Amino acid sequence: MDNMKEQKECLMIIGEWQVAKELCQEEAQRFLGENGQGAIHVLSGDEVTELQVLEKLKTKGIFPGKKVVIFKEPEFFLSNKKRQGPEKRLKNALNEGKTKRAARLLARILREHDLEAGHLLKGPPNILTSLSKTLSIDKQQILMLLEEHMDEIEKASLNYAPSGGKRLLSWIKERGTGHALHNLLIIQMEDAPSNSSLFDQYKKHLRVIDLRLNKKGKKGEGASLSLFIKKLLEKQGRRMDRGALELFTALVGTSSTSAVKNELQKLLLTGKDKIITAEHVQSLVTRHREEEIFRFTEALRERDLGRCLKSLHQLTLQNIHPLVLLSALRNTLLRIYALKESAKLLRIDQRCSYNQFSTKYWPLMKKALSEHKIAFATKMHPYSAFVHYRSSFDRQELEDMLEGLSELDLALKGSKVEGPLVLERFVFRYLGHDNSQGNLGRFSR
Repeated sequence: MDNMKEQKECLMIIGEWQVAKELCQEEAQRFLGENGQGAIHVLSGDEVTELQVLEKLKTKGIFPGKKVVIFKEPEFFLSNKKRQGPEKRLKNALNEGKTKRAARLLARILREHDLEAGHLLKGPPNILTSLSKTLSIDKQQILMLLEEHMDEIEKASLNYAPSGGKRLLSWIKERGTGHALHNLLIIQMEDAPSNSSLFDQYKKHLRVIDLRLNKKGKKGEGASLSLFIKKLLEKQGRRMDRGALELFTALVGTSSTSAVKNELQKLLLTGKDKIITAEHVQSLVTRHREEEIFRFTEALRERDLGRCLKSLHQLTLQNIHPLVLLSALRNTLLRIYALKESAKLLRIDQRCSYNQFSTKYWPLMKKALSEHKIAFATKMHPYSAFVHYRSSFDRQELEDMLEGLSELDLALKGSKVEGPLVLERFVFRYLGHDNSQGNLGRFSR
């Protein structure tokens, strides 16, 4: 078999993991064959080094057969500006409860500081204290990783080396000799780096599949949005007319493959018509977004952390811009604050029923709000006003949250951290524990 053909067997798939995952699995199964004998290993570039990937490719498995290694987001393609340091990733892993991942990241940090794991446990306590301060992590967390995952740390430490990418490229070039022929490498990246000579070298020896949506429709820059939608719908025996396609792209956007795919799946699940029209798109995509934003603010108002995070995840999948959610947060908090303040001013009994509120108190509150030029609250439906007014947040909590919104706004606009994560942290900060304690807060006092 031709050597170049062997080299081209290895793959590079460019696109969001949510979309690329399915293709990675299909290519892996195709390589493994109908019997499916072999193993599939998924390695993340922010956890493993180039040497660890090479070790996985070169090491024979316990059982005979082929092997597929899927290498996600290799760090050696990222610039120093875009590369997140292992210290920050370590803290994130600990916060998420991913202790094995944290252990591997700790191993990399120890190597970079010329420290040995065993010396931290048996050496002078000031070394551990110094490392704790450097990483801004509690000493007990470091000790937990050392005691519970020492094997993982030692293994990762032995295979640590700066990820230059050249050694893995050499393996790809030499593939086809010995047992390497029985192992397949698939590299997955969300996006392609710009002005990278290393990336260009990799492309020469890999079969490249680009799943990114292309706004401009230039040949060779990825599948166009219309072609992507057409192919996905054809698999289900459906198609979308031109008007529907234009409305769909206007509502969902063209920057996120996963968002487009998620919304298409909803259209497929909720209707049986062969042709998807603009009416289908308008009724589902727009309505679904509005309903989910309502669920998000409702969960916030009711201090339900689980529901709030679930809605936030759904809105992220729908590609809703974080600043839209910031606006919804602000509106909800301002309504609660304004209604509680007017109720306090009028000395309204918070234990009143909805009938009492709507017939007796709401007209008085609307008048008071109008006099203070708080027009946005006077336009609310009586029941909406009632549930906002009955929210268990007290005055101090609301003022703290409203003050925190300015920091949240700056973080969403200027932080390197992704918008959904910034919003999650805000929600955790204020809903992570219930301060209501079964009462209606300080506004009733």
